[in-house]
Amino acid sequence: MRLYVNGKQTDPLSLPDVRDYLDKKPLSVTTSGTTGHPKTVEHSHELMKQVVKSNISTMRHHKDSKLFSILSPNGIGYQALMVYCAVEADCDLYLETFNFKTYIDRIHEVRPTYTILPPNLWKVMSKRPSWQTLDLSSLETFLMGSDFTPTGALDELRSHGAKRVVNAYGSTEAPPFVMVSEEENTYSIEDAAPNCEIAISDRNTLLCKWAAQDEWWDSEDLVEGDLDTFVMKGRERNMFKQDRVRVYPEEVEKIATEKGAELALCQQKGSYANLYFVGNMNVDAVKSILHHVPRLRLKNVETIKVDNNLGKIIRNQELG
Repeated sequence: MRLYVNGKQTDPLSLPDVRDYLDKKPLSVTTSGTTGHPKTVEHSHELMKQVVKSNISTMRHHKDSKLFSILSPNGIGYQALMVYCAVEADCDLYLETFNFKTYIDRIHEVRPTYTILPPNLWKVMSKRPSWQTLDLSSLETFLMGSDFTPTGALDELRSHGAKRVVNAYGSTEAPPFVMVSEEENTYSIEDAAPNCEIAISDRNTLLCKWAAQDEWWDSEDLVEGDLDTFVMKGRERNMFKQDRVRVYPEEVEKIATEKGAELALCQQKGSYANLYFVGNMNVDAVKSILHHVPRLRLKNVETIKVDNNLGKIIRNQELG
């Protein structure tokens, strides 16, 4: 394994996560708390090794791979999708502090074979004029994960030359990635990772279990469809009803950002569904699409808090 930190070659053993993995220590990670209270989750080395080997197979890593990471060390993706994979595959790992101004230049300089870009960063970066110069032809796999993938994002990335562009599903509690698909937010049982089983509960939530785990884990993420083809709808705890209409906040927010909002947050407030948004959203278009949602109020605000590690909105924040 060869390690580069912000462009400087570094001894891999100087990285605590490398030492911990080689010493077969369990991984302890604290969840972000974006959908509830933060909690610490511990995964055994046996489980993490199974997850990592699955990721190497699914993402097609090999000894000549170059893994390019802008992920925060505080999220499980940093270990499970980058550091541990580089150790097992014995390949190059580039750890970069994300910078809007230098990101494209660094991609061109390193010419990685694999990288990950969270959806919210894609939304911002793809609007920059320099984005049109982006050359992804070195990418064997470009992963958009793990929040909701914006409509058209995968095709837009393919237009820059990436050989394979996928979105994926995973979480801190169920080490990523449980599923990988080349279709936006749509999966099937065939997309499940090697050594991982998936099922759908009676409540229409996604269930998953790695072979190294004894019990099924309920993601509390709602799905629509069956195991042949299903769409991720959002967290069960976030869903609410207006009269008899089910409102999936993540879907509402996705529509808002596709119609111009820089950020969006949908919350139930008393008998109303409030959609807060930042930026110049096409209000009439959003109202037309969401005409079925009763008592929907649109509120333009200056800011919505985002988790800096994951690029996700913080769902339990209070807005007026």
